[in-house]
Amino acid sequence: MLDKDGHIKITDFGLSKEGMFEKKLTNTMLGGGRSYQIPEVINEHSYDKSVDLYLFGLLAYEIMTGAPSFPPDLPDLEDRILRSDYKIPM
Repeated sequence: MLDKDGHIKITDFGLSKEGMFEKKLTNTMLGGGRSYQIPEVINEHSYDKSVDLYLFGLLAYEIMTGAPSFPPDLPDLEDRILRSDYKIPM
């Protein structure tokens, strides 16, 4: 997307939540695939807007490597997400 000044903005309306300001917490995830689960949801903990940085990191990794940090077909996907067990291709 472009803002009013023509700057590129990254967005994903499938994962957006309304009203996530200040110290507001939530515990549900609206969308996204298995590869983009956040540890807080896996552990059934509340989370705040700081998870946007985690998800941005996943997106940046995928842009730079051409592959998701956590491929969705892994049988132990949730455990690998919780351990931050990913491989950086050389």
